[in-house]
Amino acid sequence: MKASSSKHWGDVHILPENESAVLACRWVKGAANGGRRPPFSVLFLHGEHGTGKSHLVRALAAARDATLVTSAVDFSRNESDADFAGAELLAVEDVHRLPVVAVERLVTLLDDRSTRRRITVITSAESPFELRGLPRRLTSRLGGGLTVAIRPPGAESRLAVLTAYVRRRPKLFKTLDLPRLVDRTGGGYRELLGAADAWALERRRTLKSLKTDPTAARPNRVTFRNGQWAGDLPFDDLLADVAKALRIPGADVRSPGQLKSLVTARQTFTYLARYVLKARIREITTFLNRSPSSFATAKDDLRWKMVRDPALHAIVTTLESDWRAKSQKLVARVSTGASEAAREDGEE
Repeated sequence: MKASSSKHWGDVHILPENESAVLACRWVKGAANGGRRPPFSVLFLHGEHGTGKSHLVRALAAARDATLVTSAVDFSRNESDADFAGAELLAVEDVHRLPVVAVERLVTLLDDRSTRRRITVITSAESPFELRGLPRRLTSRLGGGLTVAIRPPGAESRLAVLTAYVRRRPKLFKTLDLPRLVDRTGGGYRELLGAADAWALERRRTLKSLKTDPTAARPNRVTFRNGQWAGDLPFDDLLADVAKALRIPGADVRSPGQLKSLVTARQTFTYLARYVLKARIREITTFLNRSPSSFATAKDDLRWKMVRDPALHAIVTTLESDWRAKSQKLVARVSTGASEAAREDGEE
């Protein structure tokens, strides 16, 4: 996997997935700076979570001082529309979260700004006509301008963004395997950079423990100390066993899909990783590309399913028994390796 070469607009990477959106924002900036009459009054940017919509809006605001940026929720809480109507360039983010009570206000505001020939930039997770719960009189205005989709980032684009991010702090990320992190982390740019920061935080903690305990394992060695694993956990092997036992593709378990079979597989993996491998919650959720909140009821939900499904109970019980045996063997092997390393250090 190679990082795609990318140009920049401010601190925004111009990539195949967002190129059209960047061009549209640059045109909006040029029209506002030149005092030209825009052919549309609404620029609607839509894409999945983490595709860079907010980052693009911030870049537009930085390039144009007379830009007012607000979220749909904050807009609904602000009782005065004078500032919104008078702003030369207005951006309203996450319109899919607009409360119903604020619909008429936004309709009136869009009509007012259209009359004044001023552009309003709208961002959303869905296209204008896919917005559920919003009336036609609003969605028709949102979709009456220029609508641009931002596609989910591909592997090459994600690697390019991650590469640029780690270059800002090369010492901190110098041992990070970038292609591997891209492959193991799903979602958008935000999840990817969050996973990189989590890796850096764990590396700092490991290096700190090495300073206080010279016999502690190196960061890249899997160890079991004080009831916790340190280093790279055998998550890939565990996931492969869970997927095989439940007869689903392993890659699908880490996808955003919400099929019952996938949810059950994630719950099974989470249970085994947490209570057999003694992994940390953050490590599990990062590997599965899930939010920590998804962990809260995983154990109880899985146990309830096992009560109702004898076949699932047998599968989970077998996996748990197998992985407890594997875990004990790994602990013994690593303990032997650590003792040998300690002896070698002492001889030196």
